[in-house]
Amino acid sequence: MVRMSMIIGLLVLAGCGERKQSAESKNLIVGHWSGQYQNLPSTEGKASPSITFDFEFTADGKFRMGKRKVWVDGTYQFKDGTTFTVAIKGMAAGPYTIKELTADRLVYEWQIDSKRSQRTELTRQK
Repeated sequence: MVRMSMIIGLLVLAGCGERKQSAESKNLIVGHWSGQYQNLPSTEGKASPSITFDFEFTADGKFRMGKRKVWVDGTYQFKDGTTFTVAIKGMAAGPYTIKELTADRLVYEWQIDSKRSQRTELTRQK
């Protein structure tokens, strides 16, 4: 009986930790970011040239992506503390796996298919 109580307690604590991480990720991603994305080299080819752009994530699940006067609006949604999806004009993309998320740096990847992936590296703009 004592062992069962300990196991249930650990599971509850683990669940709370996951929700906390998710909430922290949602809060950390909000803001203005700038950086680049690149299709990483596959086993059959080279990496694509990187493309620089700006991102603006808002607390209500919306984002803007673009450069200069050309912006694309969309929405984003966290699935958990380490993955999120985006939708632009109803077309979903992702899930993106967050590799690093700090107050100043956001790095995430998208596995396009079994041979190709895309990596995005952003820094927070102040």
